[in-house]
Amino acid sequence: MELPQKNGRRAASLTCCLCVLLLQLQAAWTGDCPSDGRTWVPFKDRCYHFVHGEEDKLKVYNFESAKSLCPHSELLSIQSAEENDFVVKYSPEVWKGEVNVWLGMYYDTNSEGMMWFDEEPVKFTNWEPGSSPSDFVPMETCVAVHSDTGKWERVSCLDDLENGVVCETAQSTASHLLRTRR
Repeated sequence: MELPQKNGRRAASLTCCLCVLLLQLQAAWTGDCPSDGRTWVPFKDRCYHFVHGEEDKLKVYNFESAKSLCPHSELLSIQSAEENDFVVKYSPEVWKGEVNVWLGMYYDTNSEGMMWFDEEPVKFTNWEPGSSPSDFVPMETCVAVHSDTGKWERVSCLDDLENGVVCETAQSTASHLLRTRR
């Protein structure tokens, strides 16, 4: 009679160990957003920090000062319609009314085209009528997205604009940590 009890205990113990192992693996392989004291919002495999001033009032930033608000991350680079929609849908949680949000995109005179600062190619666009890249004056051209429509427009990189700032970074995962430690 002891044999079935031992097998039953072993099976229960093995099942318990397997459950704990699966929970540990899930936690290890699930991405995490930075824990740097700022509020980061996860979406897909990315994390977003919507910068806002006191009392949800926008501040005035030129492109360089907006970039400086994103240490260890980049200004927003939108790679898909789904990501564009996420920014539009989440913006009212941070800002009141319509806000133009700086994109981490600029006109690169070497390639004569638009580039993302995170070095990803520009695959998705959502230009407002009259703001397509063919309409660009090459120098000092940056891009902002309208938080209400999701449409993009060209703006001067040098002007101090009342634009929102969204910082973006990849979620950290155990597999990413393993690759970077080798």
